[in-house]
Amino acid sequence: MIRRPDQARRRFILVGIVVPVVMSAIAAIVQTALLPSLPETVAIHWSMTGEADGFGPAWSFPVLTLAMGAGLSVLLGVTALASERAARRAHARTGGVGGQTRFLGALVLGTVTFLSVLPTALVITQATAAEPDVPMVGAPLLAGLAAGVVAGLAGWFAQPAAAREDVPSDPVEPLPLGADESAVWVRTATTSLAPSVVLVAAALLVLGIGVWLVATGEGSGWISLALGVVLTLLVGGGLVYRVVVDDTGLTVRTVVGLPRWRVAPHDIREAEVVFVNPVGEFGGWGWRWTPGRFGIVTRAGEAIQVTKRDGKQFVVTVDDAETGVALLQAVVERTQA
Repeated sequence: MIRRPDQARRRFILVGIVVPVVMSAIAAIVQTALLPSLPETVAIHWSMTGEADGFGPAWSFPVLTLAMGAGLSVLLGVTALASERAARRAHARTGGVGGQTRFLGALVLGTVTFLSVLPTALVITQATAAEPDVPMVGAPLLAGLAAGVVAGLAGWFAQPAAAREDVPSDPVEPLPLGADESAVWVRTATTSLAPSVVLVAAALLVLGIGVWLVATGEGSGWISLALGVVLTLLVGGGLVYRVVVDDTGLTVRTVVGLPRWRVAPHDIREAEVVFVNPVGEFGGWGWRWTPGRFGIVTRAGEAIQVTKRDGKQFVVTVDDAETGVALLQAVVERTQA
């Protein structure tokens, strides 16, 4: 498990909240100062070919820059810190907010930098044009991406690597199974209410935008609608999971049956019960990947963690994980005997 020292927490707050908020505020101030040089209506949206296809009021640039930059950094930063505190209250062996939250801080800084540099470059381009002209988005986009990557890397190295404190968990004894006996352990893992609401709202928003674009005759509307339908199906099918341990190993599948993940007994080196902090360890909920570790994270709490023979780990949060691990260990021992 990982405990996060105060120095790492303070640096995370600086990199993931303070600096992004200040950066988006500065960008909004610069854009506001350039408003007198802009026409009342400016290009605010560009197509996949880089040509402007949407127009709106000039003041929308500073408003959106500040809202998205400050809102994103505060939302993710505060959520990460709150998740850490909740995890510590819920379990003595907390996962803290270690390496993955270091990544989250760097990701927020890089993203907000991109969201600040891109619109600022677009405002400057339109404000300094010799004559009214609609700019191509290519150069500002590249500038925003480059600045975002540099800021993200700087944010990563500006945060210390969290000290890892291994806290031994209570050993789980394998379930006694006879040579001819079989057992099945089945549990349902349901995503917590807060992330469920956020995921469903985001999916419905994308779906609603697609419907609106199709209704207004926009050419790209069908693409947005298809994306919204796919996203809604994925979110709807990925809020509830069935977790099964039997002679075939560990199987996790969505309530609709697909996708499905299975770890066979002969591929398991170790199975244990761990305590998962979604934001601190995985950066959020759902299907989460970090180097060497894949998780199906529905909430903070106990989970089954399987370490494969190649060293990679598979994690699923589920109630009564101890019983599942006990049976899984018994199956593995009998298979590999």
